[in-house]
Amino acid sequence: MTAAQAALRNWVLNLNGVLADKGVYAGDVAINVFISAKTPEGVPYPDPDDIARIQGHTHIHRDQPEHTVTG
Repeated sequence: MTAAQAALRNWVLNLNGVLADKGVYAGDVAINVFISAKTPEGVPYPDPDDIARIQGHTHIHRDQPEHTVTG
């Protein structure tokens, strides 16, 4: 995780905590893997459709302020 990713994560989690009681949701989907349908051999990767499902779930259900996509 880079410093920018950590800062964004903390900002989103704090924003969600402050605004949740007002009905406002803030969420973060951190993608910490190579994204592609084809990668070099031995490099883990999620299918792009799996990432789309995670983002869709986060948007629709709004039950967790963060999700991390790993290989």
